[in-house]
Amino acid sequence: MTSVYILYHINEHCEPDEHHHGKRLGLFSTAEKAREAIRQIRDAEGFRDYPERWSIRRRTMDKTSWTDGFDIATHRKIEKKRNASEEAVRSSNDP
Repeated sequence: MTSVYILYHINEHCEPDEHHHGKRLGLFSTAEKAREAIRQIRDAEGFRDYPERWSIRRRTMDKTSWTDGFDIATHRKIEKKRNASEEAVRSSNDP
C-alpha cells in the first residue's frame, strides 16, 4: 500500500500526540520531503517561536482510520480489543 506523510505544526495548547489540533501544512510522498518543507519554513514568523511543535504522520492511502469510532468526551480514537486472528490480518495490511 502507498503511504503519504502529513506535515503538521501542533498548536501551543495541545499535546503533540493529539489529533486535529494543528496546522496541516502539506501532504508529501516521502518523510524526507516533509522534513525538507520544515527546513524551508521553520524560520518563518510563528514557526520559529515553537521549533519543537513539528509532527510528521505517516498514513496509508485508501485505508480508513478511526473505524472503531471516537470518545465524544475526549475526541480520542477508540481502539477495540481484537482477537489474535483479527490482529494478524490487521498487521499484514499495515506497511
